Amino acid sequence: MQEEVLRELATSLRGELEQIIGDEDERMALAAELDAALALPAGEAGLKLIATLRARPQTREWVATRIDAGEPETWRMFAVPPGVIIAPLRVHVVCPRCDYDRFFVSPGEDFGRCPRHGLRLVPAED
Repeated sequence: MQEEVLRELATSLRGELEQIIGDEDERMALAAELDAALALPAGEAGLKLIATLRARPQTREWVATRIDAGEPETWRMFAVPPGVIIAPLRVHVVCPRCDYDRFFVSPGEDFGRCPRHGLRLVPAED
C-alpha cells in the first residue's frame, strides 16, 4: 500500500476518533501516535502508519471498511479474522555497508547506527 494512501487513511481516522474510540485516554494516545506518524517526512512514514493503523481492533475494523477489496496486500495487512492474535510488527534493519543487522518491534523506534561504521541503519529489503 502506498504511503500516500496510508497518510489519507490516518488523516481521515484522526478526524473520526471520537466515534471510533470511546475511552478518552486511549483516544488521546492514538491521536498522538497518528500525529507522530503523520509528522514523519514523506517516504519514511509507511511502516509507522501501518503499525498505528493496525494496532487496535477498532482501527483495523475502520480501515477494513475503507480499503479497496481488490488489493490483496492491503487485506493481509488489515483484515484479521476474529480471534486471531496479531504478532507485533517487526522491522529488520541493516547497515548499508556490512552484515550488521537488528530487529525492532516498533517501527517508530530510532534504528540507530552501525557500531562498526557509524552509518545510520536502514530497513532491510527482505
